[in-house]
Amino acid sequence: MKLCGEALNQGRMNRERKHSKERKGGLGKKVDKKAEQKRVSSGRGKTEPTTAGIDMSFQQPRSPLQVILDATPHGIVVLEGEEGLISYINSRALELCGADLRGLEMKTYSAAVTKFLRMEGEVYKPEDLPAPRALLHGERVRGEEMIIERPDGSRIAVAAHAAPTRDEEGNITGSVGIFEDITTQKELEKLRSAHSDRIEELLHERTRELMRSQINFGHLFNSMPDGAVVVDTRGIVRFANPAALGLFNAVEGEFIGSQFGMPVVEGSAEIAVMQEGRTLTIELSSTEVYWEDEQAHLVILRDVTTRKRALERVRTLSRRLIDAQERERRYIGHELHDEVGGSLTALKLALDRARHALRGQEKAMLNEANELLDYTLDYVRTLSHSMRPGVLDDFGLEKALRWYVNRYTSQTGIKVNLACQRCAGRYPEDVETAIYRIVQESLTNTAKYSRASQAKVECRYKDGTLGLVIEDDGCGFDASVISQESMGISGMYDRAFLLGGTLTVDSSPGKGTRITCELPVKSA
Repeated sequence: MKLCGEALNQGRMNRERKHSKERKGGLGKKVDKKAEQKRVSSGRGKTEPTTAGIDMSFQQPRSPLQVILDATPHGIVVLEGEEGLISYINSRALELCGADLRGLEMKTYSAAVTKFLRMEGEVYKPEDLPAPRALLHGERVRGEEMIIERPDGSRIAVAAHAAPTRDEEGNITGSVGIFEDITTQKELEKLRSAHSDRIEELLHERTRELMRSQINFGHLFNSMPDGAVVVDTRGIVRFANPAALGLFNAVEGEFIGSQFGMPVVEGSAEIAVMQEGRTLTIELSSTEVYWEDEQAHLVILRDVTTRKRALERVRTLSRRLIDAQERERRYIGHELHDEVGGSLTALKLALDRARHALRGQEKAMLNEANELLDYTLDYVRTLSHSMRPGVLDDFGLEKALRWYVNRYTSQTGIKVNLACQRCAGRYPEDVETAIYRIVQESLTNTAKYSRASQAKVECRYKDGTLGLVIEDDGCGFDASVISQESMGISGMYDRAFLLGGTLTVDSSPGKGTRITCELPVKSA
């Protein structure tokens, strides 16, 4: 595929104009680089730098196609020839890079201008960047995440796409690179991860030391902030520390020797205790001990009322973040499909009419523009559907899963067997979204890492629970060492947890992967 002739001609005209100025003595005024960098951007992580100091000579009277290329929210860069000459860069790419890279060649490019780094921090070699790879090897790159460090030191995260351009004989003549700003998405993922870490802190705030032998309870338990009660095999209270007396608002002489009145079993449970008109949530755990040479139970009582409230606040906040993300996805997807897609379709029709009316070189140039529009339309449709599939909102979970599985198989070649039992009805929106996103993330990981030839997805409703099982026959991995920084798996855990459900990942090297999720729902 070739970039449209007008964009290429504009790049050549810019280079000729620049060379002409240099032959006449330059631009006439030396640029202060430090002052230039201050004008480009202010602050690390901001994604809207100014274009002060950047050559904006491309802002001449332009065709509608060039206006579209400059108005697109993604940066576009065009490389030409064996040397990888940067012949065109749209205004969004100038903003993302913070510098004008036009006229530079791949082999002579220096990272001192704008640095391109992998997500791990390693600086790309020029030939390893997506657009040069497409030029040198004909590789098509989709969604490769990377970091751009501008000359002023600020950084943004982008998803890079690239494809080669070819002449009529199929020879590679150049490449096109597209950059999508994903800085906000990455910041939201970090925020969500931070909330998950906080939840784990709250849930594992302290550990208990189990006692199975006779010890001196006196000073140790009297100083404990948690309540401690010793109950014999008949359910009679033999000991209670001050914290336990405070929880039950009891007097020591009356409480000790009385019936405990609560179930004493191995493990832990939560109970509600009324105290001065308010309800406390008490976490109760017990273990066997010996008291005065008799078998008994040591019961630890902890007031978790504040922790439960904090956990609920964190859960609510995380839900709001995910809901906001889905609303934004839905909005962006609709805008891409309705506005951008509609405009590009109208432009394609206009080009088709013009192409049929012309002959010779002019028609060939319009053919190139038509091919670019086909590629852009396909990319916009893909991006729109990935943001938020309309079929999920309009027709429900089962049809959305079937649509996604068919599309996934056609794109990856991995056969997916989908089985749905009692899933044809509608469920709460957050439940449908969670199931769809978990399937989407799981199958994406299968395509990226597992080297699987087929996968299986089962979704079923039974007894108020919506169950999901996803399996593949890939290479598997050691599930016991899943990194907390794995945003995909962490996101699946978060979605299940926030809806009161469970998610487990079972995998081992050479034995494939199985993901099981169960979410409670009120009705099917």
